[in-house]
Amino acid sequence: MKLVIRRTTWFLLLFLPLFITASVSTVFGCINEIGRSTVSEGIYVERLTPGEFLWELNTHKDKTYWKGVLRDLKHIDGRFSEIENRNNSAVALLHLGRITEAIRILQKIEQEKPGFYYTATNLGTAYELNGENAKALKWIQEGVARNKEAHNGSEWLHVRILEAKLALENDPNWLASNSVIGLHRIPNEQLLSGPVTTGNLGEQIDLKRVEEALIYQLHERLEFIKPPEGVVANLLFDLSRTLALTRGPEHATTIRDFAQTYGPDLMPWLGSDPSPHLTSIPPSASMITYWVAGGLVILLLGAVSVFALLRRRRVTE
Repeated sequence: MKLVIRRTTWFLLLFLPLFITASVSTVFGCINEIGRSTVSEGIYVERLTPGEFLWELNTHKDKTYWKGVLRDLKHIDGRFSEIENRNNSAVALLHLGRITEAIRILQKIEQEKPGFYYTATNLGTAYELNGENAKALKWIQEGVARNKEAHNGSEWLHVRILEAKLALENDPNWLASNSVIGLHRIPNEQLLSGPVTTGNLGEQIDLKRVEEALIYQLHERLEFIKPPEGVVANLLFDLSRTLALTRGPEHATTIRDFAQTYGPDLMPWLGSDPSPHLTSIPPSASMITYWVAGGLVILLLGAVSVFALLRRRRVTE
């Protein structure tokens, strides 16, 4: 009997994570550790209720965690080079609010190993947290040049955010007549069926990919930026309208209510707001993968149960 349990347990441990991992659409942030979990845990969009989704969007590792990371990194991890460990130390410092120290470390890494992708993107985020948006834009664009596919190709939105921040430095009322992405100018019919903006490579991308990019950027931003803040409000209102088309009215309403804590909706869409009567976009590939993989997991569990029962009978006979 013990042998049966042990084999079944190992079977589950080995194979279930593969199916569970394949079944979700995960979202990660822009600060890059090497070889460890990134700034944010995965947000499993498809299987979350509106309240759960909002909670996940606002959930991040706390300072105790990052202090532990920093403490552990004082003991050189032999799996990674000294530069990689120093990069990870800079990431921990950013999360602890020690931005100047992190910038010094990253600048030194860039001097010693120019062209390292992680340095560029982390420097960009560090400068942004330090209020140096022009430098931040330069380094985020450099990060895109070094690795166009990073973060599922969503860094185009980080660039747009920094461009919006620079525009606000010149005109504090910029958001009253503009938006970060510009979705408000697109007819609802095109939002539902056509390309809505351009990505890292200048390629046309649809609303599903815009949704992914919005969640990427907002998840990271909400750790560092507390209300009120106009750019985050603008992004949240766009996410609400996007979710009305891709997920449903409940998700959209939850995010719209949350967006109002960051600021008013200064840029209403020129067309009618997406609403429940509009035809939703067909399920995304990630959603289909989720349900297919879920079915496979159920079948696998059933097969394991049958296997265990048969083995138990053989052992007891």
